[in-house]
Amino acid sequence: MSKLSLRRDPIRLVLSRGPWAAARYLLGYLVVSGALFAIAFSTAVAGAGLSITFAGLPVLAAAAAAIRWCADVERARLRPLARIQGTYRQVTGHGIMARLRTRWRDPATWRDVAYLVGMFVPLLALDTIVLAVWSAFLAGITLPIWYWAPWQTIHGVRYHGVVEDQEQH
Repeated sequence: MSKLSLRRDPIRLVLSRGPWAAARYLLGYLVVSGALFAIAFSTAVAGAGLSITFAGLPVLAAAAAAIRWCADVERARLRPLARIQGTYRQVTGHGIMARLRTRWRDPATWRDVAYLVGMFVPLLALDTIVLAVWSAFLAGITLPIWYWAPWQTIHGVRYHGVVEDQEQH
C-alpha cells in the first residue's frame, strides 16, 4: 500500500498547510509591498538627488539603512516558508564615507534595490494574477459544498439547491 503524496490527493492538498501559508504570504505582499516600495524608492531618490552636495551623504547612508530594513522585513515575512538570510559586507573603516563606500558598493544592497523598487510592479501584477487563479480554483474545489446551499422558490414551491425550471425547456 502506497501513501498518496499531497500532489496526487486534492483533498489533502486543500487541507494541508502549504497552500494556505503561500496564500497568506501573497496576500501580505499586496498589503506590505506598497509601503516598502514607497520607503525604498523615496529614500533612494532623495539620497541620489542630494548626493551632489555634502548634505546628501548622511541621506545616502540613511537610504542604505532604510533599504536594508525594508529587505529585512521581506525576509522576515518569507522566513516561515523558506530559509533565507541577507548577507552584507562589514564596514571596514570608520566614519560616514567608509560606511557609504561599503554599503553602496555591496551587491546585496543593489539586489535589495532591484527587488524592492525595480520588481515592484511585475511582482504585484504576478501576485494579483496568482491570487485570482488560486481563488478561482478554491471556488471550483469547494463548489460541491456551497452549490446546494441556496433556497429557491419556483411556482410557490420552496426548493433547497439549484433546481431547473422545467417550463424553460
